[in-house]
Amino acid sequence: MEHRRAGSAAAAPGADDEVRVEGASGATARRFGVLDIVLAIPFGLLLAYDVFEAIGNLIGGLSLAGSLDTTLSPIGWAALILGVVAPVALFLLAAILGRGRDLLARVLLYLAALGLSAVIGLNILGQFGSMVSLLA
Repeated sequence: MEHRRAGSAAAAPGADDEVRVEGASGATARRFGVLDIVLAIPFGLLLAYDVFEAIGNLIGGLSLAGSLDTTLSPIGWAALILGVVAPVALFLLAAILGRGRDLLARVLLYLAALGLSAVIGLNILGQFGSMVSLLA
């Protein structure tokens, strides 16, 4: 018979090799398992591309405003910064909300984060794209 002290990690059986850690109070906290990491990598890369696009939009908006001898309005700054921050926040939110859920729920949360990030990016592109088309 094996005895475990409080604070020791015990591997729980499961498909995603999750690890549960028991603290002194007896509460268990679930850590990310192998399946969580394998699932997070492709969605993280897709959302990182959205961040890359948003940084490009920010640089392009600043350069467009500079070529017109003006600056971005506070709303323009807020929209462009939201485009950079939103994919990261949505990824973290999907990862946190997905803890303890089954595989399908986690995939759907990541897909929802990716879709919402795309909507935000397309909305920003639509706002600034219409401004560029007026200048051409």
